[in-house]
Amino acid sequence: MSLGNAQEIQEYILTEGLPEFLTFKCERRSRSLYLPQIDMTITPEVQQIQNNNVGIGFNCYLGDKDKPLYEYSAGLAGDIKSAVGISLTTFLMTFMNGIDSMYNKIMPREFTSEFAGREHQWNAYLSNVAGMGKKEDDSDIDVATFYWDILKDEIIKRLGNQKLVYVKVYAAKYPQEAVGEVRIDNVAIPELGKIVEQHAAKWNTSFASDKQFFFIEQDESTILPDPYEGTGGRAQIRSKMVDYLILFEGATTREKYSRLVDDAADRIGDRTLAQEFFSFLPEIAAMHALGGRLKFSDMAEFNFADDTTKRVYLSQLSDYTKIDLCLGDILSKGDFGDETDNVWKDLLGMSSVCNMVEKVKQGGSRLEDLSPVKMIFNVSEGFELR
Repeated sequence: MSLGNAQEIQEYILTEGLPEFLTFKCERRSRSLYLPQIDMTITPEVQQIQNNNVGIGFNCYLGDKDKPLYEYSAGLAGDIKSAVGISLTTFLMTFMNGIDSMYNKIMPREFTSEFAGREHQWNAYLSNVAGMGKKEDDSDIDVATFYWDILKDEIIKRLGNQKLVYVKVYAAKYPQEAVGEVRIDNVAIPELGKIVEQHAAKWNTSFASDKQFFFIEQDESTILPDPYEGTGGRAQIRSKMVDYLILFEGATTREKYSRLVDDAADRIGDRTLAQEFFSFLPEIAAMHALGGRLKFSDMAEFNFADDTTKRVYLSQLSDYTKIDLCLGDILSKGDFGDETDNVWKDLLGMSSVCNMVEKVKQGGSRLEDLSPVKMIFNVSEGFELR
């Protein structure tokens, strides 16, 4: 099979590249593969073809855990087919190896976390490490547990009530720099990336890299009910967000804006969600608008009406990622027609981060000096962390 374009590469992946090497039985479903044993769908998308450099995105979904997952895997070789093979091998060796370990309960690492006054029991499953190059340092970097050992305490702090959390770790050393990246549920965490970068910087080489995944599964006995679980729950958040944004666009006076949380709570029937919309949506818009120029901390402070303050990580909040995804869907699909761009601009106009950036620009300072930016939210009476 010739692999001259993205369509031919995708067809090769679906017919040969993945089915021949997956440890689970699979069946073709249009542009996806379905793994019935674990209720998993894999949809490969060729995102880059440049000379003999290929980049493939894998959009995955675990039905039994209602969990979307994403991995990008690149390959560089002497020809396109070999580059595709490297990309697939890395995906299978790390991401799918971790999935296999989780579903077959291979070497679970048990631990407990705490969020909002409740304990949660977890099992972590580590994938293989895909390494390139020779590190030549004195650490135990080649040990499969190395990255888990240096990151686990910080990862545990970031767990809430999720059914499943996946963590991607990437370390690389180049002639002029070291790179460290840690992503929790595909969201980059700069503070954790710095830990990995510091270790990669010790490698005595011109090029080397490592990639590994952790799949962290909560024990069913400690999972708390989620009012917006599943595709139906996300549809509810989306519908309620549209209602909220209608009120938001109508809050054209200071008085109306001051009543926005109360009015939204009455409209959608969930005060906590109304407060989350009010607090999160402008800053989520800012993160997407400024993400290429600013790094954002995943820690946030909540100032409550009783003058108490609580610090949590955004990954712990069950609604946060759903709100982010729903906002993107509403804007990309143009729910507000010709006014959609104005909704986006109005959200940015209410962002404290955007306001801070403007002040920094006017003062002649550099945006880099602000990184990483930490969110601070003032929340009204009746708000609950969940």
